[in-house]
Amino acid sequence: MIRRKKVSAALMTDPVSYIDSTMPGAGCRDQGYYLCEPHSIATDEQRSVVARLALSLAKVGERSPMAADLLRVCAFLDADAIPEEIFQAGAEELEETLAVVTNDRLKLTSAIDEASRYSLLLRHPQSRTFSLSRLAQVTLQYEMEESERRRWAEVAVRLLNRAFPLVEYDNWLHCARLVPHVQEIAKAIDEFDFVFPEAARLLHQAGYYLLERAQYEKAELLMRQALQMDETIFGPDHPRVATVLNNLATLLKDTNRMAEAELMLRRALQIDENQFGSDDQIVAVDLNNLATLLQATSRLTEAELLMRRALQMDEINFGPDHPRVAINLNNLATLLKDTYRLAEAESLLRRVVDIFEKSLGPDHPYTHIGAENYNAVRHEFTELRY
Repeated sequence: MIRRKKVSAALMTDPVSYIDSTMPGAGCRDQGYYLCEPHSIATDEQRSVVARLALSLAKVGERSPMAADLLRVCAFLDADAIPEEIFQAGAEELEETLAVVTNDRLKLTSAIDEASRYSLLLRHPQSRTFSLSRLAQVTLQYEMEESERRRWAEVAVRLLNRAFPLVEYDNWLHCARLVPHVQEIAKAIDEFDFVFPEAARLLHQAGYYLLERAQYEKAELLMRQALQMDETIFGPDHPRVATVLNNLATLLKDTNRMAEAELMLRRALQIDENQFGSDDQIVAVDLNNLATLLQATSRLTEAELLMRRALQMDEINFGPDHPRVAINLNNLATLLKDTYRLAEAESLLRRVVDIFEKSLGPDHPYTHIGAENYNAVRHEFTELRY
């Protein structure tokens, strides 16, 4: 769990949700940039194993085209713990042979079992995942023409995007199951120069989850890839670009790269003000994020002005008891604490905890952050009085 002293509004809902609302429906590993280049099959022993695997693949294809296509998708995912739900995310993203498994677990299980008969897959029923060997992945791609590799890699990207949820606390376990597969498919996205909205959304969501879990280096790779793709697809002044800029700036701020983070936040603010107007709820998020960075770089007067503006906008747009309002209150209270206005800070943080407990529950990370900040201010205020 991330223990942030200040809750960034970009880590709440709107910018990330906006991306989803615009979506349709919404060994060998180290031997080269991509897992399964044919030159990875180097030794006579490997060639012998590959020949046996190729024979098994041919037999699976004869007995069950569904199982064969399932394996072709798996060639582009991480080899371990492939969640079954990836193949139940959306029939429209699947080849005809696989589309039937979307709403029929028995047929999906049958396809997995058919591949397992030839030792190509190993099913893990308790976790509803399955695995295959990396050499099997090499063989699967080795048997494909270049156009086939590209087609099946795109299917895998689209399926993962369908399966990847919004990055919210309640979805963290689901995200954790899928992130290794996104990190693997990111290599194919780069290799085949894929540039389409679903690929950008997938990279951003996975990067955003890794940011939430403080895995900064991995998060940055995916988020920069997503930013470049969104700029190509939508142009540099699109709200989707502003969303990625906001969240990437959060990562840069957390890793003490303040100058670059500020440039991104000011660019995002300008994009959103031009697109939505100065009083829009998304603009309030931008203001709050920029304000927290200004506070971190000791520009407290400007930071406070932006925070109070964002707070006023969110209270008008959402009402006084919305979690977004609590985020604004929390951040403003930390600034007040830094400027020794402890009585006002304590009052605001008491309201923060109350809003988060009622709206998100007592166990949510934001509730814990608010309570931690409240207790710290209360302790400091008590010491000053006595």
